[in-house]
Amino acid sequence: MKSTFKFSNALALLTRFGKDRRGNFGIIFGMALLPMLGFVGMAIDYTRATEVKNSLNAAADAAALAAVAQSRSTKLPADPSHVWGIMNGASRDSQFINASASVKNPNGNPTTAAMPAGGGGGACVAPSTPGAVPFDFTQCMQANSSTAQVQYTAEVPTIFMQVLGFHTMQVTGTATAKSTFATYLNFFMVLDNSPSMGLAGSPTDLANMQTATTGLKDPQSGGTDSMGCAFACHVMPGNLPKGVTEDYYKVAKDNNILTRIDYMKSAVTSLLNTANTYTQIPNQFQFGLYSFNTPCTLSPSDCTTYNEGTAEVAPLQPVNAANLPNMVNAVDGIDLAYTLPGNPDDQTDIDGGLTYVKGKIPSTYTTPSPPSNFVVLVSDGLQDKVDNSNCRNKKPAYAWPGGCRHIATVTQSVCQAIKATGAQVAVVYTPYLYISQAEDSWTYTHVDPMTTTDANGNSIDSTALQSCASSPGLFVATGPGISIGDALNTIFKNALAQTVLTK
Repeated sequence: MKSTFKFSNALALLTRFGKDRRGNFGIIFGMALLPMLGFVGMAIDYTRATEVKNSLNAAADAAALAAVAQSRSTKLPADPSHVWGIMNGASRDSQFINASASVKNPNGNPTTAAMPAGGGGGACVAPSTPGAVPFDFTQCMQANSSTAQVQYTAEVPTIFMQVLGFHTMQVTGTATAKSTFATYLNFFMVLDNSPSMGLAGSPTDLANMQTATTGLKDPQSGGTDSMGCAFACHVMPGNLPKGVTEDYYKVAKDNNILTRIDYMKSAVTSLLNTANTYTQIPNQFQFGLYSFNTPCTLSPSDCTTYNEGTAEVAPLQPVNAANLPNMVNAVDGIDLAYTLPGNPDDQTDIDGGLTYVKGKIPSTYTTPSPPSNFVVLVSDGLQDKVDNSNCRNKKPAYAWPGGCRHIATVTQSVCQAIKATGAQVAVVYTPYLYISQAEDSWTYTHVDPMTTTDANGNSIDSTALQSCASSPGLFVATGPGISIGDALNTIFKNALAQTVLTK
């Protein structure tokens, strides 16, 4: 029997087909597959372009730094071919477009230098093959500095995005570096000459000091020292106890025993000579020298106040052949502060010394470019001063008839005030050598708790000094193998490290 086409049957069949949902996932997946692959491909191509950009950024940084480093040595614009070599070596994943760079010479006239062919030792390739990167290299020369800028543009070939008609992805970047040929630096040296700097300066000196003073009459109490003393106590002749003819400071000198103040003065003298040797241009390095205490005369009545005030040992001045001898003599003239009657010792006023020197930082300058200012504190880091405010709650503290003797660390707000001027704070920390209770009960009770190190090698006073310093490179602690001279030279050289990426 023949089937007869009926319009109604056809319409019913078409209706059933339209309502049928079987197999639609395959149709939708087929329609979505192409854009899904496109998005995955775009992610892969983008990741590859990002890797190229990171590589070229590193190369641009290196090229800019290399340019200013070369100019710092020669005082001339850098060789463009050197910059090109660094950039081209990192450009194998980018499409070659051109090979030239513009350079501004010291007169400001732009010049064009042809770049050598090839990258990473290979030959220059056709534009359609990965090879080199077009970039612009500009170097500006000033009287005392050089600024180099490297800008690049790279075309990174795509793989998956070519399906969508995108054959390359463009990446760009800029690196800028600046270096001074000769850095102008001002150093304001805050030198601790308080009685605690009379402590023997090394374990050998300490042992010799105790031996030399054993059996002598103590220059403060007048009693016999059965175990000797580690401190070279400096007592004004008019204040010596009856029957005592010399203090332990003279004993140390008579026996060639070096105290911390001796090591400090030697180190500062060495630093001045180093600065003079490093000087490249006039007035490059200027030093001001200051001590905690103004020297008293030999008259006891002249030292009736316990805080004699910060002394200006030598005003800020250039280190040069003309000034150096007088500056060295000024350092040699720094003397250990007297231990005053009854031990009312507010002669270690670190806050006062730093505040005084802050006022010496000039607001103007006479050098061709602004100097960098460094306030350099050389101290054991413990203040020992009279502070009668709320004495009972200050620990450690020691009450005496004239007031409250307070042992404390440097006040951080004082350090911050110096930094707010734009100056940097550097610290040379001279730790106390451990003294037992039998050797010196007062120091053992009041000082040792502040200076004893924890498992990480830190103490209360050293932690405060590290916070006061502007950066880790500007804090150096002395100790085995690191003298005060070593520490000062480290800070001086760190201050000279001025070549940095600026962008």
